[in-house]
Amino acid sequence: EASVYPRSLTHKQLDLDVTLGQEKQDDCKYAIGFDPAHGLGKDYSVMVCLKQDSDGYIHLVNIWRRNDFAPDRQADMMIEWSKRYGTPAFAVEAVGFQQMYESLLAQKGAVIDYRPSKVGNRKLKQGILNRLRVWFEREMVCLPYGNDETRRMIEIILDELKTHAWRDGIIVDLGRHNDTVMAFAHAIDQFTYKTPDMPVIMKTMT
Repeated sequence: EASVYPRSLTHKQLDLDVTLGQEKQDDCKYAIGFDPAHGLGKDYSVMVCLKQDSDGYIHLVNIWRRNDFAPDRQADMMIEWSKRYGTPAFAVEAVGFQQMYESLLAQKGAVIDYRPSKVGNRKLKQGILNRLRVWFEREMVCLPYGNDETRRMIEIILDELKTHAWRDGIIVDLGRHNDTVMAFAHAIDQFTYKTPDMPVIMKTMT
């Protein structure tokens, strides 16, 4: 089975000068993807914040990944992140219990740019994972890799990407978790591709 997200692409733009958790200090377009889990102590609920620079490159800004936050506390984190990153598009999987978050946010009087991300059947999920693949193939995804904590979190998403494989023309997920990849995919789907004028020059891992 061939890898959907080969290491040669996912490790292409690891930036040794940048760490996760940067504040919003620019006028880049931001987006947050959220993949909530049902229940505590099992799957992880994950938020991923991305931004797109003026050349069209996507930069991973921050990751929040917990499996011990009840939905009410998760909604509080959604509100906090939305404020922190300037009320960006907030993309959440649009099925079943995820709609509970929309009503929780409404109860709290939160102003969030809530965007349903449709992955409720195989065709839709294949679509979003394929669109994510194209961003990597175009070498437009820059991942921070500047300190130990950043590298620990980035390795989680790299490991999840690695477990997606082609089987009979279909993308299958062979790993234990894919919540970080899905949150990343929800977020990156809020951006449109544009051709950069110049290549990014950065310290990369070879």
